Amino acid sequence: MSSLFLRGSVTEAFLDWALRWLIVFIALTIGGSLIQANFLEQPVIVKIKDLSPNGLTVVWNADPSVQRYEVFVKGRGWEPASHRNRHHVTGLKACSKNNIRVRAVDAQGNVSMASRKKTVYTPSAVPAPGNLSAMELGDTVYLEWDPVPGADDYRVTTARKDPNSNSGWQVIDYIDMIGHSPPGEILTWHVMEDLDGEYRFTVESVDYNCDRYNKSKIRATLGWD
Repeated sequence: MSSLFLRGSVTEAFLDWALRWLIVFIALTIGGSLIQANFLEQPVIVKIKDLSPNGLTVVWNADPSVQRYEVFVKGRGWEPASHRNRHHVTGLKACSKNNIRVRAVDAQGNVSMASRKKTVYTPSAVPAPGNLSAMELGDTVYLEWDPVPGADDYRVTTARKDPNSNSGWQVIDYIDMIGHSPPGEILTWHVMEDLDGEYRFTVESVDYNCDRYNKSKIRATLGWD
């Protein structure tokens, strides 16, 4: 009886010792992976470019020692980057909110902390006004552009060259929701001014379902007396 009890105690002690070492092994393995992952530099998104209704390009500060990068798009998960420091995302919806992140991955599959989230809004699929032109006649500037299919309205912004402004331009007139002519007609809007100088006119096609519009710009130097 005592022999059975002794064997049972030894077996129990061995199992306890094995369990403890298994726990230590798992902790060291996971801890080592976490430490390795922490060695990977967290990427920083530098800029978003080539923004369109259905796509964008995200650019980040790439580390030459990193094996590869992955880009996260909300609703799509992580996907391999097409280049080492940038990735062109396609298949987005117009007028949609998109959260973008980037992470580094090494040869062993360890991943870095994801970059800070970058929120990007895609513009409307309604195109910008085409063939925008400006013509001075007396004290009036006539702006003309072709009608835009799908546009619910248009708006015009007038800016004057201002050397004292950080941007170089000062907005002096803003006309919202000006209405439009029937399809097939050239649209016209005029801006009254009695000052000489260089002006920039911006015409936007308005999509009521989207608050980010596509723009067309033109500059005109006016010489009124």
